[in-house]
Amino acid sequence: MVVIGFYVWMLMNNYLLMKPLIGKFLQIHQLIALILQQILEISLYFRTWLWNAKLPWFFQNDKRHETIHLPDIGENFQRVSLPSSFKQIITNDGETWFAPMKFLTDALELELDKIPTNKVLEDNYHLWYIAKSYNDAYRDSDNLPFGQAHSEEYARRVIFYYTQYLNKLHNFDQTQHPTQLDDMGYYACILMADAYSWIGDQEKQVYFLEKATLFNPNRNEHYIKLALHYQSKEQYNNMVSITTKLIDVNRPNPFPESSFLIENSAYYNTGTFCQELHNVATSFSQNGYYS
Repeated sequence: MVVIGFYVWMLMNNYLLMKPLIGKFLQIHQLIALILQQILEISLYFRTWLWNAKLPWFFQNDKRHETIHLPDIGENFQRVSLPSSFKQIITNDGETWFAPMKFLTDALELELDKIPTNKVLEDNYHLWYIAKSYNDAYRDSDNLPFGQAHSEEYARRVIFYYTQYLNKLHNFDQTQHPTQLDDMGYYACILMADAYSWIGDQEKQVYFLEKATLFNPNRNEHYIKLALHYQSKEQYNNMVSITTKLIDVNRPNPFPESSFLIENSAYYNTGTFCQELHNVATSFSQNGYYS
């Protein structure tokens, strides 16, 4: 109770400090919603948190990953960022997180809702999240009816749906290049690489990690994955070439310019992991290990 009380006090204290600013924002007719920084363990992202109650918000009728809309505007409503000092700390707990097979259920229900109706052809957001839900489910092989074989099948679904996403939005199968910067495409490449690794295709794993940088050249999460891959193969010269990028002072944490699932540990100025990886790479490379 003391912890809860302290959290409520902090929230109210922040609100009282911010109330004049929020009130000023909400007096502007065009303003619709305010977003704030979310902290989940080592990740950062934005979430819409304060809504203009005078507007007719409604939930889209989705089975999972519901989205909030306005008539005639949909999801393209105006969002204004609160100062970074105003933030919410969230945790992976509660009834939703502990529901058995939650992510697999999400994936299957989204497929059932979007595939037979062909809605998936018009709904890029849920196409992406079908793959993401399978990504969050496939590693639990001990609880799947057919064990590892079942797990690998669901990993292939991650690859399939993200392939459709990249092809649909970027014509990627034809060009091997994005049509524009896309953080969701960036993250899709990383999760496809993970899935390929899971089913034993390391060539495709490395291919998609290398392609990820095209979708957002300012991000480092894929470099962390590449460095760890080269470390596992004892290819320390290759590892050094990657970790040198990770400690480059010209590659700071891109938040808030990029805000989709930013991993703090992937940036030299918000963690120590980049330097630790570089120290390992240079130590072994200098001691005669070669790629």
